[in-house]
Amino acid sequence: RMIQHASPHLQTDKDVWITAVKQNGDALKHATDKLKNDKEVVMAAVRDVGARVIRHANPALQKDKDLWMEAVQQDGWCAFEYADNNVKSDKELRFAAHKRRFLWWVRHS
Repeated sequence: RMIQHASPHLQTDKDVWITAVKQNGDALKHATDKLKNDKEVVMAAVRDVGARVIRHANPALQKDKDLWMEAVQQDGWCAFEYADNNVKSDKELRFAAHKRRFLWWVRHS
């Protein structure tokens, strides 16, 4: 939240935001529209907190398969809770979620 009180230059600086969302992915909701449309910034947020942060991204990025693949790696099947039907029906994403669940099961058996 401190970034909201920073100078206008810092509030629009991509590197500052990547650092911020790596520490707290939920900070993405306070980013400018331009930064919410930057895949690198959104990906850093997804890597921190998972799928739930994708809802704060630009609508076009909310459909980005790479972001969802990372979200599945982070959250497994829970990622689909935040996904639309197109994402939920993507076979590659579903396979990745199955694989993650299987690998968890193998490690914990």
